Amino acid sequence: MSSRTCASKTPAQARLAEVVAAYIKHLMDLQASGSDQASLDDVMIPSPSDKYPSHDFFCAIHTPPISLESYTHRLVTYMHCSPESFVFAVAYLRRLVLSGFPVHMRSVHRLLLTAVLVALKCRDDLCYHISFYAEVGGVTPKDLRTMEIRFLSDLIHFESGISLEDYHTVMEDITRVTSRRVIVKSISNDSGLCSPCGVSASSSAASSPSNLSCPGGKSAAFAPLWTSECELFWGR
Repeated sequence: MSSRTCASKTPAQARLAEVVAAYIKHLMDLQASGSDQASLDDVMIPSPSDKYPSHDFFCAIHTPPISLESYTHRLVTYMHCSPESFVFAVAYLRRLVLSGFPVHMRSVHRLLLTAVLVALKCRDDLCYHISFYAEVGGVTPKDLRTMEIRFLSDLIHFESGISLEDYHTVMEDITRVTSRRVIVKSISNDSGLCSPCGVSASSSAASSPSNLSCPGGKSAAFAPLWTSECELFWGR
């Protein structure tokens, strides 16, 4: 019997998967926009280039049939790692976007799987055999080993550590993005109108607008809410 058959998703895992998928989608949208105003940490996001080492290896010929949201839920449910590992993984993907490495629907599944694998090995005390993670991610153990090596050497240059400052930056940015999605859902539900920014209310996070501060600020009141919902260490 598969080692994954006994796993069941907890409310905290469901919330974590929702938040992680929403933030990765935000990163992809920023990169794909091509806007001169697109930036992260006040750094302009360069146009993606397929000339980066290992791009062809991580980029599938066709878009995988599983959505980013469903794939993220799968990884959160079955990878058996700490929630903080997913923050590390997201931090790696932010680096890729800031470096101009293409993160899109044909590459994001492999990138996310590998980022989580590298993150849990860096962050957690316990890890399983590579075949376990390969089964969860839907790839062969041989491919996953190669993905890990290429991710470390070509994409993040063996800089797998995340400083406390970078950890806070990612958490605060996730808070801003997630809080905007909650506000959109609240407006859409109250007015019955479609969001002008094109965010689907059905995929937005569920929370009370009374818990939100200005999305442009640090949203200190909201951050502990979603992090506690995900059983995630805030780091303050």
